[in-house]
Amino acid sequence: MTYEFIGTVLNLSERSGQSARGPWKMWECVIEHDTTGQFPRRVLVSVWDENAYNTIAAIQQQQGVVRVTCSVDAREYNGRWFNDIRAFRAEPFNGMAAQQGYGQQMGGYPQQPMQQGYAQPQGGYQQPMQQGYAQPQGGYQQPMQQGGFTAPAAPTQAAPASPAQPAPNADGSDLPF
Repeated sequence: MTYEFIGTVLNLSERSGQSARGPWKMWECVIEHDTTGQFPRRVLVSVWDENAYNTIAAIQQQQGVVRVTCSVDAREYNGRWFNDIRAFRAEPFNGMAAQQGYGQQMGGYPQQPMQQGYAQPQGGYQQPMQQGYAQPQGGYQQPMQQGGFTAPAAPTQAAPASPAQPAPNADGSDLPF
């Protein structure tokens, strides 16, 4: 499950160690994402990606607002369960002041108003831009007919087969498949 937190970086610290696979390095980042109530809301996020860390560190130096996309999971250790919130993307937030509220869940389908008649969704899968290649924006869009749905014309019925004619299929049915 992915969540997004938008807020200011309060603390950014490094942790490192040695494992059986070799040395490892991660950063712990505290983000204050809700300041509407009497007590501000904060979240501790672990950052394993060095690019995300560099972005968060630059935004912290400028005292700006950051948008961090995280995956949320739980793990067990010695019979106790712990939440594991890992940031995998960070970017500066240039919109309004930090969005207030808890972490917003991402994913799902955007809610769009219903149109009269039948139509295809207007969005579609958005691929990230690749250097040197222009990607089309939006998905397949079916043109809307004026007035909504128009029923197709009724098929003409052929004369019923006479009993003297053999059935068209080997099993005796008159189905086309």
